[in-house]
Amino acid sequence: MAQGLGNKKIVIAIIVAAVLLVAATVLIIVQQANRNNVDTTVETSQQPETTQETTKPEPEKENSDEAMTPASALDPSTVSTIDIQPLDLTVSYVKGIPGFEYQILRTAQGTKYAELTNEAIKGTKCTDDTGVFASIIVSPGDAEAPTLDAKTVVEGTTYGLSLASNTCTNNQELLDKFQSSFSSAFSLLKKMAPADS
Repeated sequence: MAQGLGNKKIVIAIIVAAVLLVAATVLIIVQQANRNNVDTTVETSQQPETTQETTKPEPEKENSDEAMTPASALDPSTVSTIDIQPLDLTVSYVKGIPGFEYQILRTAQGTKYAELTNEAIKGTKCTDDTGVFASIIVSPGDAEAPTLDAKTVVEGTTYGLSLASNTCTNNQELLDKFQSSFSSAFSLLKKMAPADS
């Protein structure tokens, strides 16, 4: 009887140790996830292709090192904008693309960026593809520099445009259309206008 009681204590001790190990593992995973994704906001933009009229946004004086950028040559009637409030930015793009969503994220180093996505670009070639076609990065550092396709400076802050690779999408034509739309007008990026009181 004494030996049976000793075996029960050992079994209970093993079960308690296993439960504590599982709890510690879950806690570590949750903490790591929180560290990697501090600020997440998802908003949807269903911008009409032809019904929204805009005036040509004035490029910031600091926006380009070149005298003539592709954006400055755009017909104002072909340009539309979206306000990305968490970044306090008005982003321009060439009309003619379907609706898209953006999500505000942070890198492991803490760099804030807007990830632009469209469901129709989502491919089946890559695991967990979300249909990202571009990212707008706030104050890109050395870690982000190799991924940048364009940079512009607005009111003293550098912003980078990073176009997604075409390796995951099943719709190369639509990906190209989105990327061309945003890269053509990227130098028109500006701070959001103050809200009227």
